[in-house]
Amino acid sequence: MTRLRKVIRASALALGAAAYLGVAFAASAMERPPVLLVIAGMLPMAALAVAAGWASRARYVALSACAIALVLLVLNLQRLQDHAAFFYFIQHVGAMGALGLTFGATLWAGPERAFCSRIAAFVMPGRLDADYLLYTWKVTLAWTIFFALRGAVSVVLFCWGPVVWWSFFANVLTPVLVGAMFVAEYGIRLVALPSRPHLNVSETIQAYRAYRRG
Repeated sequence: MTRLRKVIRASALALGAAAYLGVAFAASAMERPPVLLVIAGMLPMAALAVAAGWASRARYVALSACAIALVLLVLNLQRLQDHAAFFYFIQHVGAMGALGLTFGATLWAGPERAFCSRIAAFVMPGRLDADYLLYTWKVTLAWTIFFALRGAVSVVLFCWGPVVWWSFFANVLTPVLVGAMFVAEYGIRLVALPSRPHLNVSETIQAYRAYRRG
């Protein structure tokens, strides 16, 4: 039953993510999308902001800021309709920048403190040796470069290309590339560290989520 629940939950999350990406692609590619599409596109980010505010130490201040931001967005729905693509562009570049900084800021502290090294140490049994930590440092560097490139390409396409190209890149191609990155890293890890215990792609993603919650 537990396994079935996990499958149902994973399927629901996948469908929800696909639906959001579809809405984001449609809304950002249109010249003036319907209000409902604009609102639907804001809901996931609003939910994440409220969840982060609730978990914050300054809960009431953070939630008050969320409420003010929500009111401002509602009062400016018509402007958002006129600039929907720009709204999604800011979200995409902001997410790529934040993720790149999250990974990149840990590179200077050495292999043991790199972001992916921390995740590995969080879930792997025993102490990680120097070779494993050097590998996870390199993985952290690879993800940093990945997010930096995604952000740079997003800026170039949005500023100098057709908006539909940018929308396809941001809402369709980026998730595919993230998945490909996980798969490629797993394959490289099997070759680079053949005698070590390994997490598969699904377990790696779960480990990342568990680390972020912890």
